Amino acid sequence: MPRVRDNPIRTQENTGELREASSPPVEEITGDNDLREFYRGREINRGMPTKILDSQVEKLMQAHGRNSENMRTFVIRQEGKIVAGGQMELQESSGQTRAYLGKKFVNPDQRGQNFDAVLVKRRLDAAREAGAKLAYSLVEKTNIAALRSITKDGFDLSSLEHQPEMEHLKEKEYFASRDLTSNNPPSKIEMARVLGSIGKADLSGNELLIDLNDKQAIEEAFTAGFVGKFVFKPKELPQVDRVTMYLEKELKK
Repeated sequence: MPRVRDNPIRTQENTGELREASSPPVEEITGDNDLREFYRGREINRGMPTKILDSQVEKLMQAHGRNSENMRTFVIRQEGKIVAGGQMELQESSGQTRAYLGKKFVNPDQRGQNFDAVLVKRRLDAAREAGAKLAYSLVEKTNIAALRSITKDGFDLSSLEHQPEMEHLKEKEYFASRDLTSNNPPSKIEMARVLGSIGKADLSGNELLIDLNDKQAIEEAFTAGFVGKFVFKPKELPQVDRVTMYLEKELKK
């Protein structure tokens, strides 16, 4: 079997649930000062210009106040300062509670320490405790790092076409979701199936590997019942020199 270079995904050969992550203390915050610090850190990491930073933070605080009953914010501190954080919003959809994993950030100096994975796990635990059956997020189709990160955390990628309230975002973002009805870790990806998908374009099969830039082919695969499992960088798979999405046909329940 061809050797896979620097395999970064959750395979059957890997041990542990998803990414192995260190476990710094995660704290839930509710106070205005802490929330301002979280929003400020998030906006700075997004490149918000200094001259409008304060006004943007206040707008976010006002929006937070209008939805504070459903919004929860979790952070990681180092030396007393918030260096990473993420929010979870509980929503009702078709009589079912689901959790939206929205605003998040990790300071550049703390990246590479798996803080993002730790925060995802804490928010998923909180979502389950609140009775949510599904967790989801929205990911830009061109954000390779975010697509890789969220699939490492067990989320499947699909189209927004079947999310009527968000269909207007279909051209720019994918719907990333994870079933919360079971405490079992998501199924692990079999590298034999990934390697077997190279060069396949038949929607009647069970695995596909599609150029990430071929949005139409990916949407057709979603329509045919496939979900995105991971995004590979060039050369991570044998003879594949472009960014690709690996998809598997979803089993009917």
